[in-house]
Amino acid sequence: MGDRARRVIELASEKAGWGNPLPAEWGRGIAYQATVNVTHVELSRLPMAALRGDPEVEVHIVTKAEPPTKVGEMAVPPIAPAVANAVFAATGTRLRTLLPDP
Repeated sequence: MGDRARRVIELASEKAGWGNPLPAEWGRGIAYQATVNVTHVELSRLPMAALRGDPEVEVHIVTKAEPPTKVGEMAVPPIAPAVANAVFAATGTRLRTLLPDP
């Protein structure tokens, strides 16, 4: 892992309160891909994302000496793995697909 990735993950972990206990049936997950997502989920209560009523989102930009990278849509790819990791943290069950069971 490069220095930039390490700094981004450390900042995201700090802002998310990583290491602090969560209530029962809650999980915390993280995923990194040029940007990082930290997600907190409560089981049976995770709503389908919609334009109205989305959960609170915080954005933190890491200052650095290197040239800037993209901010915005780059945060989308790691959302699903971050949620899957949070579900695993809460249940011990790995999600292997984003599709519902038939």
